[in-house]
Amino acid sequence: MLERQQDDEFHADGRITATRLLGCPRQTILLDTRPVFLDLRRAYSAYVGSERHDAIRRRTRGAFDELKLDAELFGTRVAGICDKVRHDMTEIVDWKFHGSVAQQMKWKRHRAGQPDRELAAQLNIYRLLIARSVLQVPDDDFRPKLTAWHMAMVSAGRGP
Repeated sequence: MLERQQDDEFHADGRITATRLLGCPRQTILLDTRPVFLDLRRAYSAYVGSERHDAIRRRTRGAFDELKLDAELFGTRVAGICDKVRHDMTEIVDWKFHGSVAQQMKWKRHRAGQPDRELAAQLNIYRLLIARSVLQVPDDDFRPKLTAWHMAMVSAGRGP
């Protein structure tokens, strides 16, 4: 788990990515530039999410491809890795893995009819990156289906 996080060069050195844009920018810079204590809960979530992404990728066998992106957005370089993009570019898919508490909050918002703003932002950043770096078309000319899957890492407890 620690090796995978330590070897992650994509999310390092202050690089701006679609995922990192959703969090606190100060925290991102501090984590990249200062020695800080490792947050084991965050590291475990990242590890489990990465392992599950790999398993999904193996099971879909070429129906989708992970796509690494890099382009200028909003006057700065932004990078991203789409979990899956259909070969015909008609759909961008993202899988999110949460702890059970975060999943409960997301489900509560969904049932109240509230959109997941962070995920909508991330998927639209991917859409813009693909339009600019892969297809090289105006942003509004690329309107794929944006699909997100939320999956929980459920915690178990002792029954009554």
